[in-house]
Amino acid sequence: MAFWKSKTPRFQERISCAPPPTKYAPHNKNQVKGHVPYDKQKTSRFLDAEHERNSKSRSNQIRVKSRSKNLLEDELKTAKQNLRDMEQMFCESEITIAQLLTENKELEELLQMQDEFYSKAVGLQMNKSAEEKVIKLRKQKRELELRKSAETQRKPREEHMMEMKGKSRKFHEMAGETSNTITGEESKYSKQEADLRNELRVTKLQLQSARGEEKAKFKETIARVTEKNEAILKEMCKDYNAKMTKKDTELKQLQKEVKKLTFQLSSTQEQNDLLRKYVKEQAQQINTQVDNSNLNTEMQGQVSELEQQVFDQQVKLTNVIKKHEELQKVLNKKEMDIKQKMSIINEQYEELEDQDDMIASLKSQLQEKDHKIATLQKQMDEQNTYAKKFQKYLYQKQMGNEQRNCLISDTSYELNELLKTHMEEQDTHEKKLLDLQASLTEVIKKNEELQEDVNKKEMGIKQMERVINELKSELDNMKDVNGSLKLALGHKYSALQNTSGDTCKEGEK
Repeated sequence: MAFWKSKTPRFQERISCAPPPTKYAPHNKNQVKGHVPYDKQKTSRFLDAEHERNSKSRSNQIRVKSRSKNLLEDELKTAKQNLRDMEQMFCESEITIAQLLTENKELEELLQMQDEFYSKAVGLQMNKSAEEKVIKLRKQKRELELRKSAETQRKPREEHMMEMKGKSRKFHEMAGETSNTITGEESKYSKQEADLRNELRVTKLQLQSARGEEKAKFKETIARVTEKNEAILKEMCKDYNAKMTKKDTELKQLQKEVKKLTFQLSSTQEQNDLLRKYVKEQAQQINTQVDNSNLNTEMQGQVSELEQQVFDQQVKLTNVIKKHEELQKVLNKKEMDIKQKMSIINEQYEELEDQDDMIASLKSQLQEKDHKIATLQKQMDEQNTYAKKFQKYLYQKQMGNEQRNCLISDTSYELNELLKTHMEEQDTHEKKLLDLQASLTEVIKKNEELQEDVNKKEMGIKQMERVINELKSELDNMKDVNGSLKLALGHKYSALQNTSGDTCKEGEK
């Protein structure tokens, strides 16, 4: 059975008894006759909300009072939770300070290991007993410093808790005095609201005091860390400069020795050339004398032996020249490697300078944020004074409880926003500190790698010096052999001249 269009006296327009068109309306653009738009339907369910809004009955006032009370209780709960969160943050800040102290200890131990390594490399060898005594004394000093720092951290925390308890008692007393001043005409809800407001004031003051203490501790930790990092960087720069000066002096000495060796080789080559010319002339003279006067086979054997000796010396000279060329190539390669390492060290210096700039910028940002926090605190004080004046004005005019609750909710919302901003700033500062520590560890690793490369190159330089000394000794031996050959050739030349003179005389006879 279908219900078609119907007219009722309570509605001005024609509607159908069908369900609303939002669910079962056709998808076509053309609407079916008899359907009324959903917005134009007038029923009791649409009038209930307007009736509730426009009603000013006593029950509505009671609901508003109960709502204001619930809002105040919720705000108190949120304030207490914020206090607990601040205490947890205080404990976590102490934990982070302890972690930073442990990390600084590890850095100090690494520096001690580096100092010991440098002392061994240079040749400063101490007795084991003396070293153990020094290490024990350092450990005892560190333990005393840690105990003192822990005691100093415990005392201010206990004093802070005692101060907070005293302040809470004072504020409860003030709240009691203010509650006594309330007249008898006010209801129970106004007394409860006054108590809740007093508790809110106490929580606000506690939050402000906790913020100030946390800021001071955070600044102290940042200052300590920055000072230690700057000292470490200065020591590393000094070590680099000292090492580079040593390496430059060693390179200059090696270059001087190479120049001397090249000069000696050139002089020996000239002498050998002269000897070759002299030997050739003597060989020509001997050949002419042999042709003129048929000498004995013994003299020919001696000449052949001398020629073999000269040939052997020439072979040795060629080998020495080849070794010298190879050594020059090795020296050139080592010089190129040293130049590359110098460029790497310069890049690391530039990175360290960039890190110093970053630290300076962080300090400037911290100062700007402190300035902003001070301005925000001033604005908060001005808002609190304005709120007090406005509350007095409201009490005089006997305004409703809803406006007071709105003001309290606004102030609590602003306080929560300030807390969020403060927490975000702390997170950013901690992240930046972690990044700086990671960069320091990378720099230390690079320094260790460079030290290993330098040690390897020092060993190579020592080996080169040994080879150069061996070549010097071989050159000296060659000079001695050349001198002895000169003497032998001179004696034989004189003997040949004597024999040739005797043969000429016999031929004339």
